[in-house]
Amino acid sequence: MKLIENGLFFEISQDVAKVITREASPEGIIAEVDIPNNFTDFSLANDRFLMLYRISDPGNFGNLLRTAKALDWNRVVLIEDCVDPFNPDTIRSSMGANFKTKFDFLKIEELAKFMQENFITLLIADMNGNVHDVFNEMVKKPVGLLLGSEANGFIGFPKNIYNSSPKIRVEISNSIESLNIAVCGGILMHNLR
Repeated sequence: MKLIENGLFFEISQDVAKVITREASPEGIIAEVDIPNNFTDFSLANDRFLMLYRISDPGNFGNLLRTAKALDWNRVVLIEDCVDPFNPDTIRSSMGANFKTKFDFLKIEELAKFMQENFITLLIADMNGNVHDVFNEMVKKPVGLLLGSEANGFIGFPKNIYNSSPKIRVEISNSIESLNIAVCGGILMHNLR
């Protein structure tokens, strides 16, 4: 395995690569890169916002980022204690999409103002939401798709925003309780394009 530093390649052993990557079977390439702090180079039409509330699993988070990028959801809004977008597991599952994504980090009390300033129509993914024609009836651009915590949903989320926003869901068989948050988010993002 080779390690590159300041444009130089360094060969390292498989055991060292396992320690650095925290993986049993490293990919074969390791790089250290700066975390981007200015996303103005990316061409963003601000009409689709993936809004995440307290998403804590880095694998789910990375998959949501990758899917959002693939489906042209141009902004990701992180509300309250979401996992770090540059967590190694997030980077791995996002396949680097986090380096091409515009993030907005919000405290819960900043959400209403952010939505107003960006003219966002909020749709909340909720297991008790509507299915019928929501994609045709309710979507006005710009749209914000809000996904809640895997474990706790929308506990602690402002009731006034939650109660006044339409709820949508993916229709699933009665033989299964729920979908993984990344799968649900991917289906909804696709249908709301």
